[in-house]
Amino acid sequence: MTHRTVKRPEVSVLLAVHDAEDLIARCVESVLSQSLRDIEVIIVDLTSTDHTPQLLDRFVDRDFRVDVLSCETGRIEDGLATAIEAAHGERLLLLDQADWLSPDYLDQMLAAARERSCELVIPFTPREDAPRSARLQLLATDAELHHGAVDLLAEEVLESAFGMLADASLMRAAAQSTTDPGLLALDLFDRASCVAVLETSSLHRDLPVWPGPLDPARYERCERQHERLLALFAAWGLAADEESMTALHRHHLVGVIRCIENACLGAGHLSSIERRQRVQDMIDDHLTRDSIEALRSSSGEFGLMFAPIARRSAAACFLGARIRGVVGRVFAPWPFARPFATLS
Repeated sequence: MTHRTVKRPEVSVLLAVHDAEDLIARCVESVLSQSLRDIEVIIVDLTSTDHTPQLLDRFVDRDFRVDVLSCETGRIEDGLATAIEAAHGERLLLLDQADWLSPDYLDQMLAAARERSCELVIPFTPREDAPRSARLQLLATDAELHHGAVDLLAEEVLESAFGMLADASLMRAAAQSTTDPGLLALDLFDRASCVAVLETSSLHRDLPVWPGPLDPARYERCERQHERLLALFAAWGLAADEESMTALHRHHLVGVIRCIENACLGAGHLSSIERRQRVQDMIDDHLTRDSIEALRSSSGEFGLMFAPIARRSAAACFLGARIRGVVGRVFAPWPFARPFATLS
């Protein structure tokens, strides 16, 4: 479809969607209802087989700011690349199909970018039990950026590029290397010379259902992200900083445990033998072994799962995942159960 925008919008909101008929209306309506009106919305359909294409056509007919493109490969990375290439905005913002925004979200993000002349604005929603931080944090020097990355990693703020507002030139430069949402977030952060971290409750995401559908590629993504972080920490001069590396290994092991839980209990057609082999491959991987060795002194943080991984016992991992799931669902409100609850 030919783009119909006649002037360069302030913000292009970009989505790559697949079989999103239950989600897409909430997401797109929240974008079109933004108090910031000078936007365009580019949606790339990844060969959806449900009613998503018809719903998208209705948005095109209703609002001239919406364009719909298609990507035949069905890969989200290719869909996001297509959307980035087609965007006309001065700044670009990627959204997941399950995201939705409060009406002031884009105004907040744009104001933060302008106030501090930042190339990248990262949204941060503190957990309910976390201490409240400053509303806007500026990371402008190398030291602020590099050590700020350690804090953001601990808060899981750098897990995905979804929700981040980036200058178009920065986004396109990062997208030359990758459009995988997890790796793209790290690339954007690494390339930016000034980053604003905005505390906001205006970006909404559905919490993932534990353990979720079986995702065969989940562990591969986890390892790619960890390898990229290891390279970045080395480039930033943090490889010799024990506290920073401990935070990095903690982040990695939490991700590995989630991958193990998904492989053990995720809904999908895979035999128990195949699931156990997947888990064995994860716990035998040299990156997992490195994280285990780095975290032995803090093994209690990981409850029932640290010892089975350390012993390389896939069978014990299965048992631990099942116990953690039951305890996490039933007893998590009580303090004595917290060491056994699932990592969420």
